[in-house]
Amino acid sequence: MGLHHDTTLPSSLVDHLATIPDPRRQRGKSYEWLYLLTLIVAAMMTGETSPLGISDWVSAHRQELVESLQPVRRRVPCLSTLRRALCSIARGVGAGDRRLSAGPCQRDG
Repeated sequence: MGLHHDTTLPSSLVDHLATIPDPRRQRGKSYEWLYLLTLIVAAMMTGETSPLGISDWVSAHRQELVESLQPVRRRVPCLSTLRRALCSIARGVGAGDRRLSAGPCQRDG
């Protein structure tokens, strides 16, 4: 992915996101893990908290996101892909806490 790491800022947000291991299986990976995390965090920083809200924000900013982040596939992920990424994150963060791990994995109404 075209995210450029600024070596003068070792504690940047992207650097921290890059340390989060990708829990997905190799088969079926369509998007870079760092790209998905960056999209999710960017949307959350604007106040989006649900998978649907995150997906809507990503779709609304599609052109700017693809141009600035330069993902390999040159497009943004759909709601299902973002939801699966959020579920992966929640399972890792909320291991042993059903309230955390279930939240983003539930369907929006």
